[in-house]
Amino acid sequence: SPTAKTQTIVFNYLWIVTLFILPIPTFLIVLTFWRRRGRAPKGTGVIVAQYDAPKGFTPIDVSGALDEKVQNKAVSAEIIYLAIKGFLKITQTETKILFFSSKDYEFQKIKELENTYAAADQTLMNSLFVTGSTVKLTSLKNSFYTFISSISKATTDGLVAKGVFREDPSKLKNIFIICGIITIFASMFVGVFSSMLLVPLIGSQAVIAFFIGMGISGIISIVFGLMTSVRTIEGVAVKEWILGFKEYLQIAEKDRINFANAPDKKPETFEKFLP
Repeated sequence: SPTAKTQTIVFNYLWIVTLFILPIPTFLIVLTFWRRRGRAPKGTGVIVAQYDAPKGFTPIDVSGALDEKVQNKAVSAEIIYLAIKGFLKITQTETKILFFSSKDYEFQKIKELENTYAAADQTLMNSLFVTGSTVKLTSLKNSFYTFISSISKATTDGLVAKGVFREDPSKLKNIFIICGIITIFASMFVGVFSSMLLVPLIGSQAVIAFFIGMGISGIISIVFGLMTSVRTIEGVAVKEWILGFKEYLQIAEKDRINFANAPDKKPETFEKFLP
């Protein structure tokens, strides 16, 4: 009958419409939101070799400014930085029992941080020496990790205060990523429990296409979350400076180019740049 033929045609092509009914508006909405709040300004696009970190930036600041998050290795680098500045002493220890030996590191507080040091450094020092002025690295294994988020938050707040970021980068990223993950899981959850109800109404192809469309929408949101940046114009300039400093360190280490204006290769220079 004509009605049955029309219904068949609708079922045959409905999946095509259903497949794009969510991803297209999702893409347009997320794109608009990303362009307004999640896109960093353009920099010069030219990376010039620099011979020092940006003024006033410690290793953990450099990590946060470059990656928009604090890597765990940056916390280790900051500890070495504070040791070089004379606030703590790091000593390798060795314990021997019969034919076996084990190595450890001992942290000893030498002096308190001045008030001029950032909150992240204050938090880091307080996290290291909770139990006293001397602590073993092995004793921190089950406790120090609980302070990482506080150290990271203090670092990010400091970078916002310095004008590198408009706001905490993780907040905006998490909005996109969490929405995307929820959408993907919702598509699977709803698909399992509602497919039997929807199949008689719109056909199996359209049902499958609908949940694929939800999954694609979730992926779109996650991708934009990973692309999101809250750097300011100053923050972009800082990033380019750091990349220029990274270039100098890599070239100086491999001794491929002798920069005319580079600092002398003295032990003090390597000590300064180690963290």
